[in-house]
Amino acid sequence: MDMKGPELRFWNTISFLASIIGFALSVAAIVLRNDVLLGMGHILGCGIGATPACANVALSSWAAPFLGISLGAFGAAFFLLNAIWLVVETHSSVRVYISRLAVFIGLVLFAYSAFIIKSFCSYCIGMDVVLILIALLARKRRKSLPLGRLFFSCVLFGVMSLSMAFGIERGVFSILKGQRGWSNAPHEFEWEQLEITNSLPNLKAPSIPFGDPNARLSLHFFGDFKCHYCQETFRHLEEAIEVSGVKVKGYFHPFPQEESCNAGYGVDGHGGACLAASIAFCSIGRTDQKSIFHFLFESPGMIQANVKETLFYIENNGPKYSGIGSCVESEVIKKQLDDAIKLSREFDVRVTPTMILGNRMILGSPNRRDWIKILQKARETEI
Repeated sequence: MDMKGPELRFWNTISFLASIIGFALSVAAIVLRNDVLLGMGHILGCGIGATPACANVALSSWAAPFLGISLGAFGAAFFLLNAIWLVVETHSSVRVYISRLAVFIGLVLFAYSAFIIKSFCSYCIGMDVVLILIALLARKRRKSLPLGRLFFSCVLFGVMSLSMAFGIERGVFSILKGQRGWSNAPHEFEWEQLEITNSLPNLKAPSIPFGDPNARLSLHFFGDFKCHYCQETFRHLEEAIEVSGVKVKGYFHPFPQEESCNAGYGVDGHGGACLAASIAFCSIGRTDQKSIFHFLFESPGMIQANVKETLFYIENNGPKYSGIGSCVESEVIKKQLDDAIKLSREFDVRVTPTMILGNRMILGSPNRRDWIKILQKARETEI
């Protein structure tokens, strides 16, 4: 239905206000993404108090799909251009088609968040709702535009959106950089001084050893084999040890975030974490311990909550896994796992990975460059 006069102005005003709300949500999403990338207020890890759902979405590969410009910036550009467009032209066939395309893209990204990332961000959901509202309120002329003019208008809108998105992203970053003291280098972990150091000797057991057993520098790694941040951090740690030449005597303390063995600390998507920790304890003393350890980190999807199916798969995957099944179900391993969890709780571990180096506690996910600096400083100062 083609509306005129006061009725058209009313619905265009609603659409204009919706665009302003969408713009505000988009800017908030840009700020949050930069917060996460620069470590302001978020620790990259799994568990209680770790990375929130919005941060998981912000860290996904789709968060900045084109030229490093975030989806939040593209959303801000769309909402701002739509608001300007409503003032300049009340009826527009181009705006209707672009609004519908934006809704389609928004729904695809929502499905990606739901089924791939398995996290929902309130800002993203809010932006999708506003997009749907704008598309429903958009009105086009009775007479259709020529296809060539429609195509040219859509391309022009795309170029304007790209330019404006880049400007908005850089503008928001520049403004907040001064206010928050941001640097251009990501800082994805926290470095704390432990107040109590006399308990550190108790960290030696129970644990899975790694690194050089004769090294003077000791590092304790509280982790979960089903936590992708632990996987990335441990890989960066190993690479840093090799590059820096710093010898480290490592102790891996399993802290599986699964209710079946760690009540009150369960995290969605960590099914099989208890079983993986038990398998790691069973690998101690084996000549191929390192390969089993890497298998647990690099194949989290193969370690499922179904114990029998997992053990059947593992024991039929090569001679190095023979006897793992009976070992996992032994009371000795159950006791070791229980003691490891108690030790983690004693140090109030809530986020994996958590590392202790000397009398320092590291929360979150240092990258390889950060690890090299940390290890070199530790060797020089013997912290």
